[in-house]
Amino acid sequence: SFSGALLSGAAFICLDNLRDKVDLPSLESFLTEDTFQARVPYSGDVEIDARRIIVMLTSNKAG
Repeated sequence: SFSGALLSGAAFICLDNLRDKVDLPSLESFLTEDTFQARVPYSGDVEIDARRIIVMLTSNKAG
């Protein structure tokens, strides 16, 4: 999951080979806010500093 990738401590997250439209409210929130509340099952929310993480998306056939 996107939150799981954030909580792993990675400074760079690549969402590779996306198809169709991206419909991830969590990603939209992460990209537009300074901090993000990452949620994973059986754990409390963890505040992530979104300004310190790079997110890259790739696609072969962007529409």
